[in-house]
Amino acid sequence: MRVTVTGAVGLQSGAVPGRPLATEAAITDLAAERSYPSPTALGQFWVARQDQPASRVIVYDRYGDIVIDVAGEVADGHDAETLAATIKRRTRQMGPVTVGPDAWILSGTRIIQVESTELDTIGGQLERTTSAGVSPLLIIGRE
Repeated sequence: MRVTVTGAVGLQSGAVPGRPLATEAAITDLAAERSYPSPTALGQFWVARQDQPASRVIVYDRYGDIVIDVAGEVADGHDAETLAATIKRRTRQMGPVTVGPDAWILSGTRIIQVESTELDTIGGQLERTTSAGVSPLLIIGRE
């Protein structure tokens, strides 16, 4: 097996030695520049939600870099009926083509992009993440 990776991991992931962590005030200022209300800390991330003019979610890492910025919403992954309604609301019809949303799970220090928005797939991933003793956050949306 051969793996080839390109890019500047150190610059994009905050992996540069000595880089200071962003303060709550700095993250709040970054969110305000994009018209988001004050973000909430979640593990090593900051999450802000915007309801008007459209529903959006933004996630900053601990250095203040944007990790996720999507037209979407935070979903309740523990209630299958509510989750199904959220997925349906975020699914788009483009002529004969159905385009489903993406799903991300934030948990502590990790972001997991779920490979499918099938209820079983999301439920299984949430269960594995929750079993680690961390209460995860589920984001459903489209980049």
